[in-house]
This record gives sequence, structure tokens and C-alpha cells, in this order.
Amino acid sequence: FLEFRKQKVALAVIETGLGGRLDATNILAPRLSVITSIGIDHTDYLGDTLEKIAGEKGGIIKPETPVALGLMPPEAEKILRRIARENNAPVFSVRERFAGNAEKFPETNLAGAHQRANAALALLASEILQNEFPVTGDTARAALRDIDWPGRWQTFPLPQNRRLIIDVAHNAEGAVAIDALLENLCRETGTRPTIVTGVLGLDRARPLLAVFSKHAKNIVLVQPEQDRACDFAELESCLPPAFSGNVARAEIGKIFHVAGDCALGSAGETIVVAGSVYLAGEVLAKFLPGNLVSENQLQDRLPATRKN
Repeated sequence: FLEFRKQKVALAVIETGLGGRLDATNILAPRLSVITSIGIDHTDYLGDTLEKIAGEKGGIIKPETPVALGLMPPEAEKILRRIARENNAPVFSVRERFAGNAEKFPETNLAGAHQRANAALALLASEILQNEFPVTGDTARAALRDIDWPGRWQTFPLPQNRRLIIDVAHNAEGAVAIDALLENLCRETGTRPTIVTGVLGLDRARPLLAVFSKHAKNIVLVQPEQDRACDFAELESCLPPAFSGNVARAEIGKIFHVAGDCALGSAGETIVVAGSVYLAGEVLAKFLPGNLVSENQLQDRLPATRKN
């Protein structure tokens, strides 16, 4: 949808459930089908290879309806382009629009190279829909520099010059994105953060814990209130033997027992919370009671403006 606010426009794709062929929203007749990326996730439902998953995700492609593709593995893009040809659906891609040059991607206030790639796809989509939703390039770019999206490397100051960062990285793709963010954080601060994590499923926990162990001084394991959450033993089994930092088990409510504060870290330290959308939501509920965002706002959509 296109959301107009104070002469600015932001484009986001609403997706419910797993996305793709079996998604509840696939009963709609879209003006544009947008596929952001393809990664190994939800394999029980979508398949265990990029090609199979792309085939399921490509189920949103409709006859003679344009398709916008984000950056994705070549084997996945090949499948999507085949499905588009079969449906006589014109294909537009971020790679072609920006001639493969990531430096040309639009700027955004969201942290990370992956967010600039997402911004590039949003800009491309607004260009494709220009005849129906006329938006100037300047307006679209301004909107991309003014996004309020909870849980995307969201930073809060803490007492004693500490800092809390909350991110919804929760799968193998998210592990790649947060790897770069954590590397930059360690470089900028000259220290390693304490990382609080809880993950839904071992397939997701393995790549995430491998990344966290590269950058963390300490790792605090928690269990989000979700049936699919890994237990402590499962999380510990995903930690590489070479990790030399301290590993602790804790409860979210005890770590964030006071609004606006955190029980972890000494003066000047950074605490990072990541591993699950549900974890991010629970921490925000403890950290910012009375000023909550809904789970929907943490998912892949643009939230309404809120006060911090």
C-alpha cells in the first residue's frame, strides 16, 4: 500500500503468514507483486531448497501483473522469472534498476546494507506504480529517510551511559544482516556487547548463535513465551565450542524489570536483544509499558507513527 503522511509517501508490502502460494492474502488481485528476497526458512511448509521455496513464493505472481524482485540468489530468481514468463507478467528487478551498484541504492534511516536494499525495492515499486499513484522521486526518497519501524536495530539509551539495541533478526537471512551490524558496532565502540537471545527452532538458532558468538562478550539465553521457542539446552547446543564468553540463562521479566532500564551491563556497555520477533515484542512490552507497538508492527509492514 501507499501511505501518505505530511506530503511524504512510504511503500510497504503487507504479507500475512508464510507468504507465497498458500498465503491468506493470495486471494487478492494485486496491482503489483513484490518479492523481497528468498532464503531458507519455513522449510516444513515451503520446501528445503531455494528453488522449491522460490516456487512457493512465486505463487503470488498473477497473469499480466508486473512483478518487482529484490536482491536474491540467482537460482531463486531464475525460478521466479520462469513463473513470470508463464504468466506473461513483466519483471522489474532492483539489480537491473540500479545496474548492480549498491552505492546507488536510496538512503534510509534504518541501519544496515540490507535495509538500503529494501529501500531500493520500495523505490522501484513506487516507480512501477507511478501512473496509478503518482509520487515524485524526491518525495519517495524523503519518506525512506524518515521511517519509524520498531525492532530494526532500534536503539535506546540506558542509565550509566549504557545502550540497548533491539533487532528482529530471527533466521539465516537475519543472521547475515546482523553479522554486519554487530561487526560495525564492535568496531565503533571498541568493545563487545552482551547479547540477549531466544530463538524459535533449531534451524534458526544455529546460524544466529554462530554469529552472536563471533561478536558477544557475554550471551544471555532466554525463552520467549511461544510454543516453538528453543529451550535452554537446545540454545546451548548451538553455541560453538570455541566461544569463550560467559553464557547465562535468564528470564525476560527479570532482565527488564524496570521500565526504561535493563539489569545487564556495566557503565558504558551495549546490550543487544535479537533472535525472534516474539522476543523483540516481549522486551519492548517490558521496556516501554504503556507505549507499546503491536506484533503486526514488528512484522514486515510499515507501522503508524508513534512516540518514543
